[in-house]
Amino acid sequence: MPRAHHNPRRGREHRHYLKGSIYCGQCGSRLIVNHAKGNGGTYPYFVCIGRQKDKTSCKLRAIRIDLAEEAIAAHYAAVQLPEKELAKLRAFLSEELSKLRADADHERTIQTRRRGKLEAERKKLLDAHYADAIPLDLLKTEQTRITAGIAAAEGRLAEVEADFKKAETNLDRALSLVGNCEAAYREASDAVRRQFNLSFFKRLLIDDEYTVTGELAEPFDLLLGDDLRLAAAIKAEEDARAVELARRLPAIPIEARNEQRPPEPGRALVGAAPTPALSKVVGWSPNNMVGDIGFEPITSATSMRRSSQMS
Repeated sequence: MPRAHHNPRRGREHRHYLKGSIYCGQCGSRLIVNHAKGNGGTYPYFVCIGRQKDKTSCKLRAIRIDLAEEAIAAHYAAVQLPEKELAKLRAFLSEELSKLRADADHERTIQTRRRGKLEAERKKLLDAHYADAIPLDLLKTEQTRITAGIAAAEGRLAEVEADFKKAETNLDRALSLVGNCEAAYREASDAVRRQFNLSFFKRLLIDDEYTVTGELAEPFDLLLGDDLRLAAAIKAEEDARAVELARRLPAIPIEARNEQRPPEPGRALVGAAPTPALSKVVGWSPNNMVGDIGFEPITSATSMRRSSQMS
């Protein structure tokens, strides 16, 4: 009985760092790795899984993997921020985070006072019990209530501090990435490139002209969005004009300065209403930065560890 021919490629999973990130620019389906013969050899391509299932639903031709890799690397140059714009954004977000931290400090004060009040109440309760002023069953009930209240206050205190520390860490990490992402991506190992793509983008769409469109993931959709960048630019202009005005003030007599008291100095500086709070402009809050952004600082150890995970 003749032996069945075995195709070593059948059923084999083709691994590539773009898998899971790259999608068809025509129909939006996932792209998968396929090997096709040509020019005397077998070469890997990305093909649309939607077209494989229904050839009438999509006309995307096979995508050369090497050209797709280069197109996506080049796309990082389109999303990264120039140094000057990045500096404006960093200053603006740091100031906004400081304002929000002030709100958190107010809550921290409230929770600290609440905890102190409950601890004082617990002491009075014990003193009353020792003086035979309240029975044991009431003591236990009140102790349970007070203990729960103290735990809630301490839990909220820990949450407030942890949220802001994580927000500040993630903000600094994300801003560092958007400033040099193309160079970092090109120098990274395949495993770290994969993590770049999964962190920066919900998905990367590419067509057969090798045009890439990236759908940014959080928090990069916020950091690289037009609203935030415009707000940062306006605030930087306000600050620059304020500095210039302060530089020129010594030349104005004090009497004249006292007479010139515009009701809205911000409006006088920029000829428009003062920049609204960022939380009102784009709905920003520390919660946008608290979640894991799924990316560790790039180190040789990180690269080696992720490379071993990919293998």
